[in-house]
Amino acid sequence: MRIMILLIITILPLLGSVVWLLGLKRSAAASCAAVFSGTSFVLLLSLAPVVAAGARVGASWEWVPAIGLDAAFFLDGLGLFFAGIILGIGLLIIAYARAYLAPGEDAARFFGCLLLFQGASSSATTCCCSSSSGNSPASVRSC
Repeated sequence: MRIMILLIITILPLLGSVVWLLGLKRSAAASCAAVFSGTSFVLLLSLAPVVAAGARVGASWEWVPAIGLDAAFFLDGLGLFFAGIILGIGLLIIAYARAYLAPGEDAARFFGCLLLFQGASSSATTCCCSSSSGNSPASVRSC
């Protein structure tokens, strides 16, 4: 269950970036972006007690088995800190930009780009690739 929450935290902002394609008005785009970003932030906070207890939440699976390359998502204390900063400050930016952007500006594009940034950044703090066989030139034994 924790692993699924971790994957949802990283994927949800990326899915929310469709706000850009919907072409919503300022308030609707901000509300939609706040729902996706806020949900990710709350889910991240739900993992905080587990990480604070010293556990490392994560999973890995074969990504490119021909060369022994695995993909892994994990969350430790440092990842929790940075993902919290990324999602928390992003949520504050959404709240501020809702009132700051003029009605004629393309708010949907702004919020879509912000959610893409949040998704990419939170993925970067929780994802890594490792070589299970050690034969890969990019051999990283532990993430």
